[in-house]
Amino acid sequence: MVVTSFLCDVDVALVAMRAVPSGAPHNFTASSAGATSVRLQWDPPVKRHRNGQIVLYQLMYHDRRNPADDWPTNTTETFIVIDGLQPTTDYVFHIRAYTSQGAGPWSSQLPFRTTNVLRECFYIKVLPSGSTSSRHI
Repeated sequence: MVVTSFLCDVDVALVAMRAVPSGAPHNFTASSAGATSVRLQWDPPVKRHRNGQIVLYQLMYHDRRNPADDWPTNTTETFIVIDGLQPTTDYVFHIRAYTSQGAGPWSSQLPFRTTNVLRECFYIKVLPSGSTSSRHI
């Protein structure tokens, strides 16, 4: 009788470990990676809400002025750099985690505004009178 009860408890625990996440990724942050890029990072859902191994993260984002136009992207990492954004534009991001059983809940929305400064390296050729050498500035 005791052995049967123990096996039932183990079976219940194994089923619970193979469910969709019951919590969203947390510590979701954004930082500028240039005028047209953002670096997003997060932590997996807390262990008690993972319900198995996290196999994928799905991000959705849109220009705040057009919330119906969501862009999806997926990654297996806990960070991503999104390129191709418009400078000086407000975006909204959210994320959810997947186990092999499916998707968990979405995180809270994370607003982010891209900068208006292009951070690119410029090479300027400085030629003194009569010289053909150049310098990197």
